[in-house]
Amino acid sequence: MALFSGVYFTNKKYAFIIPMAAMFLSDLVLGFSSISLFVYAAFILVGYIGIASKKMSIKTILLSSISFFVITNFGVWLLAYPKSLNGLMECYTLAIPFFRNSLIGDFVFSGVLYYGFEFVSRKYLKTA
Repeated sequence: MALFSGVYFTNKKYAFIIPMAAMFLSDLVLGFSSISLFVYAAFILVGYIGIASKKMSIKTILLSSISFFVITNFGVWLLAYPKSLNGLMECYTLAIPFFRNSLIGDFVFSGVLYYGFEFVSRKYLKTA
């Protein structure tokens, strides 16, 4: 959602407000976690990736997914692992199996948002 917002919102402040508001509302319902700050930071970076790239592509989806993985798992390391290179490597190594599903989800949902937006734009927002 943050990548899509960064790419498609012409008013770039909404590229940050909409995903952050959605995350905040979700956290109000589901509860905040100890790494929420890192998740929000990753969402902001992904929004910037969308703004900078100006298009939705495999490259931007992959860059966004990797950025999110690196930032959020760095937070997990800071909060739950020994503060050593071994602790950092263990944290990222144990997170790799989760990255696969995250990556699949990012590609699926990015595709749904992109093609859904294109469909609605062509069908309902035609200009004369």
